[in-house]
Amino acid sequence: MPSLLYHEGNRVFQDEFESRRLADRLEKMSRTEFSDDDKSFVESCIYFFMTTADASGHPDCSFKAGTPGFVRVEPAWKGFDSFRDVVPPRRAPASE
Repeated sequence: MPSLLYHEGNRVFQDEFESRRLADRLEKMSRTEFSDDDKSFVESCIYFFMTTADASGHPDCSFKAGTPGFVRVEPAWKGFDSFRDVVPPRRAPASE
């Protein structure tokens, strides 16, 4: 069965470093939605790291902090192809 998380290049390294069993276990534990317990945990945190990747796979990570409840878990929103700190992106004014 094809992997949803790992491409063939990942599998080559997993085999080389004998970590495929661990990778398979992580894949079995992964899910696409937050449970109610996940939601409660995330919404009680005082900080989190927002990570994204662009279409080329270049990652971005930013730290966010506030009082408990400053972040809410909402249903998936398909408004943009990617998020930038969860708010709609704004273009910077062109410098002239």
